[in-house]
Amino acid sequence: MGNLVRSLSLDDALAALAALSDVLSAEEAADALGISTSTLRRRIRDGDLRALRTSAGRGGRLRILKRDLAELLAEMGRE
Repeated sequence: MGNLVRSLSLDDALAALAALSDVLSAEEAADALGISTSTLRRRIRDGDLRALRTSAGRGGRLRILKRDLAELLAEMGRE
């Protein structure tokens, strides 16, 4: 799934997201965008993508809302 976004049209990628759960892991979100988890974490840190943590501190897992991922995907399609 590495280059999923690059190989699908924006509409097809958004439709694929609709089939997923409302909350995605960092790995699932990175796969959907066709980027590495390191790049995804950097985009979160830079404020390009909102994320939730399952618990406070560094031990919490990142979770990304599908609607937030769809917004970033739409922005990437406009670049």
